[in-house]
Amino acid sequence: KGVMLTHKNYLDHFKTIVVHGIQLAQNLQLPQDDAAICFLPIYHAMGYSGVITNIIRGQTIVMMRKYSLEKLLHLVEKYKPSSIVAAPTIVQQIAKNPIAKKYNLSSIRAIGSGGSKLDEGTMKKILKEFPNVELVAQGYGMTEAVTVLSHMTGRKNDPLDCVGKPLPGVDIKIVDPDTNEFLPQGGIGEIRFKAP
Repeated sequence: KGVMLTHKNYLDHFKTIVVHGIQLAQNLQLPQDDAAICFLPIYHAMGYSGVITNIIRGQTIVMMRKYSLEKLLHLVEKYKPSSIVAAPTIVQQIAKNPIAKKYNLSSIRAIGSGGSKLDEGTMKKILKEFPNVELVAQGYGMTEAVTVLSHMTGRKNDPLDCVGKPLPGVDIKIVDPDTNEFLPQGGIGEIRFKAP
């Protein structure tokens, strides 16, 4: 979908994402000289956000021209990234496809996911089947917000079924769409946000 965003929207977003990424890397004690495998399309918000963020963080970036599970697994084995960010369908492929067992994925300690809900069963399977993975975390966002509005912090006691707290500078509220009244925690309503 087409969304009008300003240059300032992008700059503010990347500042926020880099600060969050550094905090997450520190919480998980990820190496600074890490590699990033970028396999999401860069015409999509999550794809280009990952590329720019990794450039800002000074990481080696490995671009995949076209996604395939086997190619991704090969690149993970070769370049040894400590984390990957993927759509839930890709995380499900890694968890459920027996081909993943053929590759050494022991470098991966964290998996971030967004775009739609990642089911708890897949998250638990990843944590069980891949013992070096310490964190499978979801985030919440949308193109209108450049990408991410909230994400988990990378602490081991984070609940699996949560998309985390708002990133710095992001305000989120849940309201009744008919009355515009704020809803209490746990209320079901419309998500409204304000981001830099």
